Amino acid sequence: MDIPLQGYQYLIDDIYPRLVRAVIERYQKNSDKNLLDVYHKDDAFLKIHPETIPFLVEQREAILQILEDKHLFNNLVQVFLMASLEFTYASNQFIYFNMEEEQRLEILYRAYLQAIKQILINNQEYDKLEEELNQLIRAHFEDLSHNLVRFGDPTTEIIPNILVFRQVVCREYSPQFQMEIMGLTLSNLIEPVLDIGCGKDGYLVRYLRQQGIQAVGIDRLVGSHQGLIAEDWLNMPLRKSFWGTVISHMAFSNHFLFQHYYSHGNPQPYARQYMKILSALKPGGQFIYAPGLPFFEQLLPSEEYVLYVKKIDEHLSEEKAKLSLINFQTSWVTRLYNARVHK
Repeated sequence: MDIPLQGYQYLIDDIYPRLVRAVIERYQKNSDKNLLDVYHKDDAFLKIHPETIPFLVEQREAILQILEDKHLFNNLVQVFLMASLEFTYASNQFIYFNMEEEQRLEILYRAYLQAIKQILINNQEYDKLEEELNQLIRAHFEDLSHNLVRFGDPTTEIIPNILVFRQVVCREYSPQFQMEIMGLTLSNLIEPVLDIGCGKDGYLVRYLRQQGIQAVGIDRLVGSHQGLIAEDWLNMPLRKSFWGTVISHMAFSNHFLFQHYYSHGNPQPYARQYMKILSALKPGGQFIYAPGLPFFEQLLPSEEYVLYVKKIDEHLSEEKAKLSLINFQTSWVTRLYNARVHK
């Protein structure tokens, strides 16, 4: 469909932003919910906002133009996908969506938007549109529910006990707190610095850069700050013998630890990536992370790496005390000059 330039600008400046806001606000409104609520298709997810149907009826033609425009349609799919991923990771940080899983989720949202378009094409009456949209939303959450179950084993576990449905909150910490836990000072950091699992806002990376330290942070979802890169830490490219310091606070090693102990875990990719991280260190470079990984660290060849373990003080603040529940420790692995480069 060819859209006049003036009409296209109206879609871009007015209708499209309203659609985006509606999607984001819907997720924000349900931010107190978790993945078990998604599985059970909680009523909060199924309710249609009172302003939604009047907006769809009033702007039906404009919305159809947006949904028929390939560029705008794809952008909307990405809005849904990013909002869904952020909700998922906020609910349970240990869920891992690789590229294949993200594509699977993207297919669900493409089908959802295509179905909305078809409903708008077929219906102009308020009541009929509302009825079919209600049916579509319920069917969509049925699809999301089935998608979630694949991350557990419902044949051997009680649904509420499947770990994927439990609330495992992902939070960000202040730069000062992270540096204290890991024993970091500006003087003991070897540049350049890579923060794996820096968090969406990348507080530590931004602080280090403000102090003149050459630092980069990667995580699954990041904000639009300099030095932050959206990257899967299991597949990120790592240049050999490049990084002076690699740090990871409550991120890579925390997930490695989970995968090691979880009955349905898959720790092998983390073990391989751990060794690649060590190979990415300069000779004399250091990989500093918390929590520690004693089950794996004991396998490191002592002629190639020096391990230093820092136990966290027993006299902890309330914030630190929460971390002590996992027998918290920080590990420093320094690459010696004769260490091998792992492929």
